Amino acid sequence: MSKYLEPNYVEEAKDVSASSSEVTEWEARAKKEGIKPAFLAKVEVLNEAIRDIGMGRFQYELFITAGT
Repeated sequence: MSKYLEPNYVEEAKDVSASSSEVTEWEARAKKEGIKPAFLAKVEVLNEAIRDIGMGRFQYELFITAGT
């Protein structure tokens, strides 16, 4: 079972209280790649979920069907 489906799943909170002069790792990476930090965070969540679930026959068929 994926950890995302567990009812009591809580990711450990990281300290996000950076001052305005500090650039977070997410912001620096997003700027380097030319995307918004929020989009990068969403992509990372999806990538982790796909790694947890794995890519089976159904996932590949869905990817090809939805991607074309």
